[in-house]
Amino acid sequence: MAEYSPPIENLPIFDKLVFLSGDEYITQNQADKRYLRYPNAQGTENLQAINVGGTSNFNEEANFNDVLKSKLQLQVIDSTASGAITESVVLANVATGNRIVYILNPNNNAYNKLTQPNDNLMVYGDVIDSVGALTIAPWSSTCNGLRMTQDTVMLGSGGTADNPTHRINTDTTQLLLTSSNLNVDGNITSVNATAANRQVTASYYNVTDITANLTGTQIYQNVQTCFLDNNAATNGGFTFACNNSSGSQQTPFSVFATTVQSNKNFLINGLGNYLQFPDGTQQFTAAVTSTNKTYTTRYTSSTSVTLPVGTVGISVRCIGCGGNAGAPDDGNGGSWGAGGSGGGGVTVFNQGTIPFIEGTVLQINITSTYTEITNTTLGASVCRANCGGNGGNASASTGGTFGVGGSTWTVNSAYCDWSGKSGGNGTVGASNIGFDQPLYPTTAGTTPCVPFSDTQYGCGQRWNGPQGSLNSYQGAAIPKPSGVCYITYYLI
Repeated sequence: MAEYSPPIENLPIFDKLVFLSGDEYITQNQADKRYLRYPNAQGTENLQAINVGGTSNFNEEANFNDVLKSKLQLQVIDSTASGAITESVVLANVATGNRIVYILNPNNNAYNKLTQPNDNLMVYGDVIDSVGALTIAPWSSTCNGLRMTQDTVMLGSGGTADNPTHRINTDTTQLLLTSSNLNVDGNITSVNATAANRQVTASYYNVTDITANLTGTQIYQNVQTCFLDNNAATNGGFTFACNNSSGSQQTPFSVFATTVQSNKNFLINGLGNYLQFPDGTQQFTAAVTSTNKTYTTRYTSSTSVTLPVGTVGISVRCIGCGGNAGAPDDGNGGSWGAGGSGGGGVTVFNQGTIPFIEGTVLQINITSTYTEITNTTLGASVCRANCGGNGGNASASTGGTFGVGGSTWTVNSAYCDWSGKSGGNGTVGASNIGFDQPLYPTTAGTTPCVPFSDTQYGCGQRWNGPQGSLNSYQGAAIPKPSGVCYITYYLI
């Protein structure tokens, strides 16, 4: 198009004298393709450069084949209603199909079950393909950052390998923490209502000093033994603390390398429990503060006893052992008989107190025929309880006779008054038991002796089967109760 200065005369712009070829002209359609017809361009214009001083509106897709730069801000304004599923910004690679999407107004569970309404959401992948991973990391040679796949999440830092030195890995089944140290500045509390789900499992615990971060007490398992190890270089110890009813801390019990210290009353609970000393002495009752201090010791084997300092008297109870069970007989392959069970031993005990004092030496003898206490200092027997009789042997298919309970005893009436109880008889062995029937009956004597009871006596041995083979249907012999002696000490 030619350029002219403004006309100074009232003449046409296109002077026919200038355009000599008046027979050659262009149509309106041809002209429309050669200039911009305000306000709309015809499209597909090629511009080498463009400067825009105001706002530019792109109402359709705009393709940029090179870097898009902004010296101030590059803003993407999303005007869709709240709750609509609209990707405000999409970064996609045509070659790999990788895609990152930014959504500023998702509805509940949009794109991911984690999403909540009005979240600021970034996701990777799309409904067609969600493989691969999303990694958020600094541009660095170190292994620091966050990496997510569809099934896993890894967060960590440190090192230059593929996995961070210190990291948290989660998948659909567990959370795994990998680190050389875990420092927690606060309490750790497990709140699961099920006890089995509040367990803390580890092979080694170290409890450090609260006044200085030193190596402290360790808790660990070594084969079948669990150790609570103070681990102090010298003078280590444990103190057990608890609050009383007023809320004040008490230390009732302490353990040191050379001693165990009880600062409160020490209770042994349950009948029959006892304290045992290095010499085998068993103390069944604790000393109590009264006119006299008392305790009881149980003896099941022969021994010599010297009455301790402060002794002013004793009480005794002797029980003879039970008799043996008789032998069975299988009747040379036919029906067989059971041996009779043994009888119970005698129980003898004193009334009142035997006036033996400190330094007196007593000899306790527990044998297969009697239980006896002898005053070695005076050279005299104190009391003797005889054992129960043995059960009879079976003969062919006939059961053995029962063992007779012990019924004789001797006492020294010069020391005090005495009482005695005969042992119970055993039971006749069963007869005519089929050789192929492992149904051996129990052939017991009376109930075994019970400490501190005046109504229970010794018990004889019995058979109780079967063993499981054709030639041993008679069963196994239950060990008979040993003779036993109790001495109660009275001290000032």
